[in-house]
Amino acid sequence: MRRSEAKYKTLFNCANDAIYIIRDSEIIDCNPQTLKMFGCSLKEILAAQSPIRFSPPLQPNGKDTRVKFFEKIGKTLSGESQFFEWKHYRHDGTPFDAEVSLNRIELDGEVLVQAIVRDITERKQAEERIRKANEDLRRRSAELEALNKELEAFSYSVSHDLRAPLRAIDGFSQALLEDYHDKVDEEGQDFLRRVRAASQHMARLIDDILVLSRISRAELRYGTVELSAMASAVAEELQKAGGKEQIDFVAVPGIVAKGDPNLLRIVMENLLNNAYKFMGSKKGTIEFGMVVQDEKPVYFVRDTGVGFDMAYANKLFTPFQRLHREDEFEGIGIGLATVQRIIHRHGGHIWAEGEVGKGATFYFTL
Repeated sequence: MRRSEAKYKTLFNCANDAIYIIRDSEIIDCNPQTLKMFGCSLKEILAAQSPIRFSPPLQPNGKDTRVKFFEKIGKTLSGESQFFEWKHYRHDGTPFDAEVSLNRIELDGEVLVQAIVRDITERKQAEERIRKANEDLRRRSAELEALNKELEAFSYSVSHDLRAPLRAIDGFSQALLEDYHDKVDEEGQDFLRRVRAASQHMARLIDDILVLSRISRAELRYGTVELSAMASAVAEELQKAGGKEQIDFVAVPGIVAKGDPNLLRIVMENLLNNAYKFMGSKKGTIEFGMVVQDEKPVYFVRDTGVGFDMAYANKLFTPFQRLHREDEFEGIGIGLATVQRIIHRHGGHIWAEGEVGKGATFYFTL
């Protein structure tokens, strides 16, 4: 018995939680952690008599502290242990959140209540931060949803309201060239051809902006994608369509990845189309392959074309930015921005390395 009492006393005095003993709703003993938690001496704790003295009149849920205290004590004495959260005050009036466990015990034949109090202020503050973060996330999500709806409305307006005038400009210009060519001098015809070219260029810009917009909102549908086979199929199509038989295409076989097949097809089409385009009329090689960096696969498309100056590499993925004149290589400058958007949506990265006259390599991860 003495050994058991000594063991209990050791646990009582060395516990990290505040422990105090209640008789007839008054504190009759406590451990050192209680004094530390409430910031007062044993004399002050015992003088306060009831734990109610270290509590506000009302608990955070609006319940009367005195009523709830006696209710909990009564249930504990009847043999029903209690576990609940409680608002306490330290001796200097600073509030703190506590987790309280009440248990019925018998000491020297006397029925008492043992209270174990744990300071959970930091945990409650963390929970509040999480709650606020979630609330902010919900608000931002609602704002994003509203913006997406506005973007969809804008896309609809662009695709319908802006395309129609462009078609009219192009169509009437063509009609003037065909039906009134004998009444319009050469300079006037040149102006009309420029008007047509500009309106067609604007139409392509609108189409590419819409594609970029749709890609940003499209739902990702993950699957197994055979990238090698996809790259080979795209390259074959580009070689036939562009008359690029003088260019050799090499794909490392068996490269497979997880991703959205439709979106990754757009990635491959844009990267390989760029590679073929910037090969110009020269002979050379375009390669699709994979290397391993930091134990992760890195895919690449490499060409031996005109290359680019690395000083301007930061402009490559910016919409409508071009490193070459349009009369040298056609294009609008949105293909690589589209590729980057898709790669980012897959949680990956894309970057490029190149040298003027020696080709370029585009690397990406998924």
